Amino acid sequence: MSSINFDTHFFIKNLEKNGFTENQAESVVRLLSGVCEEATEKLATKDDLIKISEITKNDLIKFSELTKNDLIKFSELARKDIELLESRMTNKMGGMIIALAGFLVAIKFFGH
Repeated sequence: MSSINFDTHFFIKNLEKNGFTENQAESVVRLLSGVCEEATEKLATKDDLIKISEITKNDLIKFSELTKNDLIKFSELARKDIELLESRMTNKMGGMIIALAGFLVAIKFFGH
């Protein structure tokens, strides 16, 4: 936890020089001290930032590995799909060539 340190005695004396009573000056300094303490409770320390930085770095490394693995799997699936489509197209083209050859033979025997 961070804190803001300041010389309360200096502040009190300075306020008294500028017209505050001792009680008023002490009240202002207590209030200011409380506000500073409350504000610094929510501040991150250097150690907090280092920890968060390490956690973020590790998370990014894990995410990168997951993404790389996902891309590899997607690439493998896409390759298999392309091979399957090539096979289907080859079969269909072969079927069309055989049908065309049969059609031409039929025209030759039965045609005009």
